[in-house]
This record gives sequence, C-alpha cells and structure tokens, in this order.
Amino acid sequence: MLLTRDNLPDTIPDIAALDELLCRPSQALIDDLQKIDGDVMILGVAGKMGRRWPASPRPPAPRRVVGVARFSDCERESVAASP
Repeated sequence: MLLTRDNLPDTIPDIAALDELLCRPSQALIDDLQKIDGDVMILGVAGKMGRRWPASPRPPAPRRVVGVARFSDCERESVAASP
C-alpha cells in the first residue's frame, strides 16, 4: 500500500505498526527511483531509518542497491548483515 496523507493512521499502536508504516513507499519515492540511471547507494543503512530500506521498493533491474554503514558495535553489524 502506498503512503498517502489519506491513509495515515490517527495513532500508531505499536512498534510493528510503526515499522510497517515506515516501509510504505510514497508515489514520489517510486517515481524518483524509476528516474535513477544507475545503482543506488544508501548511506547509514545501520541507522534508525536505514534498517527499513531493505523493505522499501527497489529500482528496476539490473540496478543494485548497496547499503553502507560504519559499525562501532559488532553486535549491530551482525544484526544488519542478517537477512
């Protein structure tokens, strides 16, 4: 489901609902990804928002999505690397 002002909830009841909401793409995001002429690199993929990018829409093939992160904690690195 696309993210629009019309389908925003009045409240966000829990973390799962927040994650689902943050993973919904807007039509503008989909349009922008279709305009990209090369691969996509996401900086800060281990941060608060970066972890949600893998669930976001991907640009059309054969483009790649590459996540870049600086880890100061080995535990966070292993969590980010898991599928």
